[in-house]
Amino acid sequence: MPEELKPKEIKPAEPVKIALPKEFIRKKSGIPKLLAYALIILFVFFGLSFLFAYFGILKLGKKQLLVNQQITQERQTRIEASSVFDSDGDGLTDEEEKTLGTNVNLVDSDQDDLFDYEEVKVYQTDPLNPDTDNDGYSDGNEVKAGYNPKDPTKGAKLLDLLKEIEKSK
Repeated sequence: MPEELKPKEIKPAEPVKIALPKEFIRKKSGIPKLLAYALIILFVFFGLSFLFAYFGILKLGKKQLLVNQQITQERQTRIEASSVFDSDGDGLTDEEEKTLGTNVNLVDSDQDDLFDYEEVKVYQTDPLNPDTDNDGYSDGNEVKAGYNPKDPTKGAKLLDLLKEIEKSK
């Protein structure tokens, strides 16, 4: 083979050293790279933790709101049921009777022949005292006879038209 066609041995090129001015040389930062990476990782971790906690609280808050609404509705239903329930059928609800101190199982707590409802709502007498005006006659007997169970005056009528006319003047 001719000498010209033989491969020549190629020598690697020697590295060229270039001297750059100091302005082009990058100065090292005061914070090491490891610390910078650690700060970035912490920032991302706490950021994601905050987001998960925030949205988790929102979900919990919505669930808690629904539970609170259900409890409130159940309480309201119980209150409504107890406020319309009348165990003894005297016209006063059990709730009213508890407030007044009357017996929820007796239509006439003081046994004066007037229902508790009549004493409270109609005649405005004491449903726990059989003789509200302390004249010796029970409220029920006074009402049956046409007398005022709240007025101890002898002969005080339940409805005295002349007194009512005088009151209206």
